[in-house]
Amino acid sequence: MKSKWDNLKEELKRWRTLIYSETGLGWDDKKKTIAATDKWWEDKIKADYRFKPFRMKGIHPPPGKYYLVDAGYPNPTGYLGPYRQVRYHLPEFQQCPSPTGYQEVFNRAHSSLLSEIERAFGELKMKWHILKKMPSYPYEKQVQIVIATMALHNYIRRNAVKDMDFEDADLDLEYGYLVDCDTVDDGPSSSNTNASSDMARLRDEIALGLVNN
Repeated sequence: MKSKWDNLKEELKRWRTLIYSETGLGWDDKKKTIAATDKWWEDKIKADYRFKPFRMKGIHPPPGKYYLVDAGYPNPTGYLGPYRQVRYHLPEFQQCPSPTGYQEVFNRAHSSLLSEIERAFGELKMKWHILKKMPSYPYEKQVQIVIATMALHNYIRRNAVKDMDFEDADLDLEYGYLVDCDTVDDGPSSSNTNASSDMARLRDEIALGLVNN
């Protein structure tokens, strides 16, 4: 029997697959899922019955919060992606000209945050192997294991003990990247919904705040 940890990862992967297929459709802000016709949903569920729960409710962050996502995602409320058709990946700014304009400034900050998150999870899984392949314990015990590993990590940091794994990653400025000094477009554009406009306005506000500060 697969662990709850693995099941949650697979559920998120299915949601990601489904939302990537959204082309020109709307967004149901009440259900927090794709707004599509019954036939669209029936076809999707027929192709993979595991899409069925997403018809009534998608995976969504708490109110007032948002997920950082790549350019392949649409931008409904709660999903904050980078600007398209401008530089994005971190090494493009480290080894190429400095960012120009508020969009590139935002993209550099967005890419930097994603890089830190991915790096942290990657190093934690390498350090605490139980996180990389969680046994099929009850969900409550899995939560306790994650909390315990985070507590040990925090203890190391607070006591100024050198963490060589994280230090090595921090010193490698190209950790996990391939350099390409060009603009990127990581997927089809999202639908022009009210929610997309709200997130676009929020992105502009953050970007201008970064430039002004």
